[in-house]
Amino acid sequence: MKKILFFLIINFPLLPDNCCAQSFDNKWILGYGVFPNGTYANMDFDFLDTGDVIITGLQRNIVMGVTNSTMSDSLGNYLFSTNGIKINNKNNQQMLNGNGLTPGSLNIIYVDSGLYVQQASLIIPQPNSNKYILFTATPEQIGIYQTPNKLYYSAIDMALDNGNGAVTQKNQILFNDTLAFGMLTACKHANGRDWWVVVPKWNSNKYYKILITPNGIENYTIQAFGPRPSRRDFSGQISFSPDGSRYARCDFDSGLVVLDFDRCTGMFTNFFKTMHDTTLQYGGLAFSPDNKLLYVSANTKLYQYDLEATDIAASKDTVAIWDGFHTGPINTSFYLMQNAPNGKIYISIPGGADYIGIIHEPNIIGSNCNVQQHFQTPYYIGFSFPNHPNYHLGALVGSGCDTLLTSRSLAALSLREGRGGPNPNPANNSFYYNYSVKVVCTLQITNSSGLVVHTQTLYPWFGYIIIESTTWSNGVYVAALKSKGGNVISNHKVVVLHE
Repeated sequence: MKKILFFLIINFPLLPDNCCAQSFDNKWILGYGVFPNGTYANMDFDFLDTGDVIITGLQRNIVMGVTNSTMSDSLGNYLFSTNGIKINNKNNQQMLNGNGLTPGSLNIIYVDSGLYVQQASLIIPQPNSNKYILFTATPEQIGIYQTPNKLYYSAIDMALDNGNGAVTQKNQILFNDTLAFGMLTACKHANGRDWWVVVPKWNSNKYYKILITPNGIENYTIQAFGPRPSRRDFSGQISFSPDGSRYARCDFDSGLVVLDFDRCTGMFTNFFKTMHDTTLQYGGLAFSPDNKLLYVSANTKLYQYDLEATDIAASKDTVAIWDGFHTGPINTSFYLMQNAPNGKIYISIPGGADYIGIIHEPNIIGSNCNVQQHFQTPYYIGFSFPNHPNYHLGALVGSGCDTLLTSRSLAALSLREGRGGPNPNPANNSFYYNYSVKVVCTLQITNSSGLVVHTQTLYPWFGYIIIESTTWSNGVYVAALKSKGGNVISNHKVVVLHE
């Protein structure tokens, strides 16, 4: 892998309500284009805890055009990426058994470029393991329409090939059915460990809900709920809110639908629908990090909805209008969106080019959310970003289905009412650390010998984290909450006593 002579550090100040960086989604691999030597032009977007984004131009042997999933581990170490056709490992080599993904009659045109479908791949970490499940779907010709007719999954074990990973199961068909064009996403179960993967059926109001547990794919159910969308869903997007309480879907023919989601049962309940804009040609969406606002694109316009308003439809506000800028024949208007680890929302353009948009302060109502148009990148980006669910979402404390740490969840609720620190104390194999901060801080835990056993960045948005202490020896530990400059804000002692 060769680095191109391009290295850019973008300073974007952190938002008060920032998502975690240095974790599963801190690296984005983007870009396409071919050099004379046959390698492909890519970019790495590395999101740092400081809020900076390091953009590095690279030569890789994979095209990240439209279908795009990139995975790092819980510490932010890059593991692998896929374009729906092949999987590359961290060394920019094809992962063992990582070729020939997602077979289909139309895939002959995708062999070199990757699937040309937004949100057509999704990576889920299998809980309590070093394994991952990759879901993919590719369109087939269904009459005059092109839409997927099956859902594939492949299993990846990162313990194999000296830590470079290998595909142990490939192109397994979970079920056969006509499915929406792409639109794969997921949300953490309310227990904070398991996952719900949601797959919409095509031309239907039915949704497949797949439960992922430490055993892998546990089961799936089907729910029919809400309005029936159009057959023409090929230019839309779906997303869960960061807290998992809502699921939004839009396309240019059916408008916008927002459904309430129960993280315990995996069921949809109430819904809100509006036609949004009957003239839109492209539709993307993203929730604000604080879950209160929803952004929806309509090609030349970017709208904002206030989800706390009494009349959500009437709250629609135009926060940006495309300024007419072109790069060659391609317009740089608004299309698909992705929440980034630095708390911002990134916007692709419809045709794919070396420009993107950015919503810098998405928690702010109105045009003060600060939409930047046509930010230039070193290489072309297909019209989508890595399809990342919210890997950082924790347990829904006090929900009644926090089955893993129920007693500690109740204690955490009381701590949130004014007290902070570790709970329960003494702890066994895990404990909550509750905190209330307005800026990014660091938690450092040391043992009685002064050795650091755990370090983690804390963000205002969460308020608590769960710390695994299974491998710690019995004894007294000190949990120091430190400012960005290293000053100690508070110290708490926690006793680990394994039963």
